[in-house]
Amino acid sequence: MNTYDPSIESEIRNHVWAYFSLHAQQRISVFQYFVTIETALFGGAFFAIQNISANGMKPLALVGVFIAILAFVFWKIDQRTKGMIKNAEEALVQIEEFLLKESTLVRDLPFLMDPQRKSGLNWKPLIYGHLSYSKSFGIIFLSCGTLGLALAAWLGIVLKP
Repeated sequence: MNTYDPSIESEIRNHVWAYFSLHAQQRISVFQYFVTIETALFGGAFFAIQNISANGMKPLALVGVFIAILAFVFWKIDQRTKGMIKNAEEALVQIEEFLLKESTLVRDLPFLMDPQRKSGLNWKPLIYGHLSYSKSFGIIFLSCGTLGLALAAWLGIVLKP
């Protein structure tokens, strides 16, 4: 039988916060890495299109496919990290509910009172309010993947013998 031990309260909070913080930072770092790689690939492809003869551009169709594949792989990595962050957020909500809800020192419970947590899934914030990291990253991943495939298709059509 598990019983509540107040002596480890701080340790539990610190552990969950460290887990949340680690994965949140990892998510941002991986996304920055993705943007850097995609920018270099798109920039290199467009530079090559302007400066290489038609016969030399055929391999560039593969660059478009590679751009799309990278977008998919980084999206899947982001989904994994997002899940880990959600686990930590749920634990922090439980900590706030259990330990801090009746506190006279703490007025705001950031995880428990998060508007995105309350509103559920909808796309209204896309136009009317704040955009979540997940939706923002998803838009970027989808855009890069689509542009990569469009580049590959365009080069495939334009450069047919």
